[in-house]
Amino acid sequence: MKLKSNFKIENFINISPLSFIFLFLLGPSKFIIPNYALASSNSKSTTNQIFIEFSQIENLLKKNEELESLERLIQEAKYNLNSAVADRYPTLDLTASGLTQYVSGKKYTPSFNTESSQWSNSPSLVLNWDIIDPERAPTISSTRNLLAIAQNNYEIKKRDLILSARGKFLDFQRSKKEVFNGQKSLLTSKENLNDTEARFDSGLGNKLEVLEAKSQYSRDLQFLTRKIKERRVSKNELLKVLNINKDLFTEDRIIFLGYWNQKFEDSYKAALNHQLILKNITENKSFNLNQSKIASAATKPILSFTNTFTSTFTKGELNQIEVNKDYYDSSYDNTISLNINWRIFDAGKSNNLKKASLSALESEEFKYSNAIREIRTNLKNLFNELNLIKATLIYTQRELNSTKEQLEISKLRYNSGITSQREVINSQREATTALTKYNQAIYEYNILIDRLKRVTGLESDENCTQNNKIKNSKIDNLGVDFCDMKFNF
Repeated sequence: MKLKSNFKIENFINISPLSFIFLFLLGPSKFIIPNYALASSNSKSTTNQIFIEFSQIENLLKKNEELESLERLIQEAKYNLNSAVADRYPTLDLTASGLTQYVSGKKYTPSFNTESSQWSNSPSLVLNWDIIDPERAPTISSTRNLLAIAQNNYEIKKRDLILSARGKFLDFQRSKKEVFNGQKSLLTSKENLNDTEARFDSGLGNKLEVLEAKSQYSRDLQFLTRKIKERRVSKNELLKVLNINKDLFTEDRIIFLGYWNQKFEDSYKAALNHQLILKNITENKSFNLNQSKIASAATKPILSFTNTFTSTFTKGELNQIEVNKDYYDSSYDNTISLNINWRIFDAGKSNNLKKASLSALESEEFKYSNAIREIRTNLKNLFNELNLIKATLIYTQRELNSTKEQLEISKLRYNSGITSQREVINSQREATTALTKYNQAIYEYNILIDRLKRVTGLESDENCTQNNKIKNSKIDNLGVDFCDMKFNF
């Protein structure tokens, strides 16, 4: 016997049965269907993870311990400068041989006896001002030179750390791309292995083809394992330089740092103005010149103004037959004087110190000329490497496109029975290698662009100009226009 239910949803909830069924199905789906957005690499940072973009690296380096150490040196140089500037102003000293002094005693003689009981104090205020001091001005200038050098050293280290961190960021992105390359290659190997085994089971293939497919699958598995390890090492290096204790992730797409449209001479002029090492050499030259002036000042007179105010107060008496303890006496004196301190002879010490400083100054001039040549040579090498990597990037992209098409044709030929499994395996290996070389070329190109920005202080451009055109007639008779290339980043 069937039992008929009298249950009606509208008796309990003010909702139609159709809407209730819809909500019932929708509700569990929120818990059953996974939210893939939470696992996306482009999602925002979580509690234990932090999302990093290329533009954030400079701000993240502010907490670097090396930079904090150099900041302390800047503070030290500032304090030394303030100390040297303070010598321009007079000094005020409070002196007292006995701020409060009490004398008591008795003296016995054949004729009479005396006693002493006296309180006294005699403080002095001494105002001293070196009106003429030949060492003062060059000493202040020297401390200013040291402050400028400390600030330049901080900026140099900061730029180097930014360059290093950006390079590690780019390497981390390259290693991620290589993991994707390994995963794709492993998936292709697995499909080939399955197809080969299916052909062998159906009698269309042979055991050798199955073994070759298995060997290729093992090689791709090793390749993927190695690339995962490299990605982990690259991430650890980036975490180290950024001084981050959390896990980090970046966008999967490799960034492109733009085009270098500046000509060599324009880049060279910008590099001369941007390189702080040249400014440090200039500061060292000025420092040595000031040191020579300080050495010469040792045999020049120092003229000082001194004002001494002394106040004396006593209560009681000394060496009296009967001491009047209520007796008191007070006085004050004010002495003003001009003093001179002049070392007339020092056995040639100051002259030798002056010559030593001037010799160091001449050494800095040679360093300056050598630094300029080094900057020019380094910039030339960067331009040569940039032209080379442009060509490499173009050729590796051509190779990548060719090997992809070659792999697809090999698969079709194999499925049609025209060729063997060996051709598919070789095509797959060449496609994987071509993608690795292409990723490496993109990485090296970005590194060179970032190094040029570090050396010159200029920025790269988003648009390409004819300065990027490459004509390698000896290699490619058709010529190559870098601006026309469409890269897959």
